[in-house]
Amino acid sequence: MTSSPPPRRPDASMDLLNNILRQPLDPDYTAQSARNPKNRNRWATALVFIVAAALVSGGAVQTAQGAPAAAAERAELISLIQQQNTAVDAARGEVESLEADNRALRERQLGSSATDTSMAAEIEQLEVSAGGRAVTGDGVVVTLDDAAGTSASGTILDLDIRQAANGLWSAGAEAIAVNGHRLSSRTAIRAAGSAITVDYRSITAPYRIEAIGDPTALRPRFEQSSGGTWLSYLRDTQHVTYEIATATGLRLSADPGLALTHASVPKK
Repeated sequence: MTSSPPPRRPDASMDLLNNILRQPLDPDYTAQSARNPKNRNRWATALVFIVAAALVSGGAVQTAQGAPAAAAERAELISLIQQQNTAVDAARGEVESLEADNRALRERQLGSSATDTSMAAEIEQLEVSAGGRAVTGDGVVVTLDDAAGTSASGTILDLDIRQAANGLWSAGAEAIAVNGHRLSSRTAIRAAGSAITVDYRSITAPYRIEAIGDPTALRPRFEQSSGGTWLSYLRDTQHVTYEIATATGLRLSADPGLALTHASVPKK
């Protein structure tokens, strides 16, 4: 009786592929690696470096691909800021022109009598004190800037500018402006994130604080005031830039945000 041949395995025709899957490394290589464990470590290290290089390369490619879009967005933002600054400057010029027209009309209305002249002079002085009139004259300029480096302690803060302004007022300043922004009794000097604002208008370093007043008296009084002492301490300990110099022919614009909100007829 003839015995039947054993049944053929379904994957018999795939012996070569099965061997590769079961033993992906050459037997001689496996034996050599078993005798020398250092080889395994070298291959593992090489594999780690290859994977790391692939990740770095992928990140670099993504960064390079995103750089043009980021640069375009930044350029667009800068352009919008410049356009807004130009519009603000034009509006300020218009405000100053209208204020000059108002003053001319008021002077004609008051007349030229002694009483009217005295009243006009009093109004003008009050406008100067309130920041409602542009002024020119001699005075001092205080310059502040952050210390070199990235230390947070060497950064000029809104508090430092307030100290400088208050010190100048107490020293006898008649009018003050910070980076071209006129200060009045209603001016707010505050921090907004990492920026400093004057009446919600951002300013950047270096900070130029102009004050009109008698230079021969204003400078020494300021240096002896609490504001001057404060800035001297910051210069000596935190290495910020603090300089003060006399100046001639300063011109401080009126506060564009100062507007009449209430008026009444005086009782006779």
